[in-house]
Amino acid sequence: MPSINNVELMGHLGADPDIRTAKSGKTFANIRLATPYKPREGEKKTTWWRIVAFGAMAEQMRDCRKGDLVYVSGRGEQDSWTDKEGQQRQSFNVIANVCVKAVWNKGQQSAPPAGVPFDDSVPF
Repeated sequence: MPSINNVELMGHLGADPDIRTAKSGKTFANIRLATPYKPREGEKKTTWWRIVAFGAMAEQMRDCRKGDLVYVSGRGEQDSWTDKEGQQRQSFNVIANVCVKAVWNKGQQSAPPAGVPFDDSVPF
């Protein structure tokens, strides 16, 4: 049976990327990404994501800093382990296929251009 495992995100870095080199010589970056949203009712909320980028993508993250707007596309992966206290732990990570700093000019519109209808009554 076919399946799809694709995650696309655009958000702001919650911290400078943590870039390291493994014993194998492969570079990887651990990235914390915030994607804020506002439900129809209530306060603004933020979802925090753990992103892992490898190789050239990890290297290009060296130029990124906390607060930068970043676009990520990749696959979701669940990780399980037992901590020092013997407790079973889990986390959900995004393994990046694409991870780039997005350029957003302050003068750009955040809404559709004039004349383009926007229907905010859609319930999703």
